Amino acid sequence: MTIWGKPFATMRPDILNPLFAEVEVLKGIGPALARPLHRLKLDRVVDILFHLPVSWIDRKKVETLDEADVGRTVTVLLTARDYRQSGGRGPFRIFAEDKAGNYVTLTYFNNPGWGKKQLPLGEARIVSGRLDRYGQELQMVHPDHVLPPAEAASIPEREAVYPLSEGLTNHRLADLAAQALGRRPALAEWIEPSLKAKQGWPDWAEALATAHRDPGAARARERLAYDEVFANQLALMLVRASSRRRKGVKLHGDGRLRDRLQLPYTPTGAQQRAVREIEGDLQQEVPMLRLL
Repeated sequence: MTIWGKPFATMRPDILNPLFAEVEVLKGIGPALARPLHRLKLDRVVDILFHLPVSWIDRKKVETLDEADVGRTVTVLLTARDYRQSGGRGPFRIFAEDKAGNYVTLTYFNNPGWGKKQLPLGEARIVSGRLDRYGQELQMVHPDHVLPPAEAASIPEREAVYPLSEGLTNHRLADLAAQALGRRPALAEWIEPSLKAKQGWPDWAEALATAHRDPGAARARERLAYDEVFANQLALMLVRASSRRRKGVKLHGDGRLRDRLQLPYTPTGAQQRAVREIEGDLQQEVPMLRLL
């Protein structure tokens, strides 16, 4: 229960409407992409905004390939020298070298055309992916990024990793998160200034951007966690205030239900008092029952 949710939709100011639009308003979302988003309960823009990364990938920029970097994600300039297609359903391999002549095998499964398109023979490309060892060779399986050298700056040194569903990629969800961040309204600060300063918390909009950009940013996540607790407490306060304004509805029983019990004995005094107490409790609970 939060002030962002449906129970208080009628109280939502217009400035928040861009966040509560359906996810289909974001660029690139059609029926095929909407299905995995809905499986993750990402139905509105605000849902994507608060769908935070769970970890991140650090990309190490290197000039040449090194055995010491096996198991790490590296970004390096490579030139494709040869193609090799395995028989049957085997992988497609591209043999590439760095500027020092060190070779690495770039391996693609089920899509040799994509590999050839990304890495034409004799042309240098910036390649980023996990460096592993296969037998005596260095290998990258399906590199994350393959770009012309002029676009090297577009590869982030730290990349967020999101919870995904079948049909979604990390790159696609990061793009949707960037679009959702672009729809953030300019809101006045609601945290008491001295508390915000003491904790070193960023503003709300910056906290969200930082949490998506750098999942290890503890202050940003602390700020967002505080907001969630504050919103829930405020929502509970509003519900309580609303229930107090409602008049209770008294129950005026005429005894017909008790008479229909046709008990073979006369209730004891304690049993009769218990019935009266239950009736009194019901009268007090009716205002809350009406809220359910």
